[in-house]
Amino acid sequence: MKKAMLFLLILTIGSALFAQQTYRIGDHGPAGGIVFYDKGHYSNNWRYLEVAQTDFGVNIDYNTAWNSVWNLTINGVSGWVIPDIYELELIYNNLKNNGWGNFGNNWYWSSNSDKFKGIWVMSFGNGRIFMVQDNARYNARAIRRF
Repeated sequence: MKKAMLFLLILTIGSALFAQQTYRIGDHGPAGGIVFYDKGHYSNNWRYLEVAQTDFGVNIDYNTAWNSVWNLTINGVSGWVIPDIYELELIYNNLKNNGWGNFGNNWYWSSNSDKFKGIWVMSFGNGRIFMVQDNARYNARAIRRF
């Protein structure tokens, strides 16, 4: 009986130590960003996406945005990237439209590009998506997986 109770105690403590914290859309993530996506389960070492609380680039060209994000550290956490166009849509729909994330009606760079045609950007004023040249100047907001 004592062995069974000790086993249950160890199992309970072990489960608590290794339990993953759960997040909801709008919560602050571990790096201080805002959670904007939950894929429902962990795979490839991540389940959630968080977006930085502020733009890391304002009115910058694409190459500057791309180069800057590689060196970006927020709250001691690196591994930030420029979101792809689908992730920007999630941020727009899940955060901006709910008044979260301190987004204005700015245009944001995505990581989607076509070497010959341009780079996709998204308006957080109306949700429209356009392709522009890399020397245009827009804002950039970083995301990370966790």
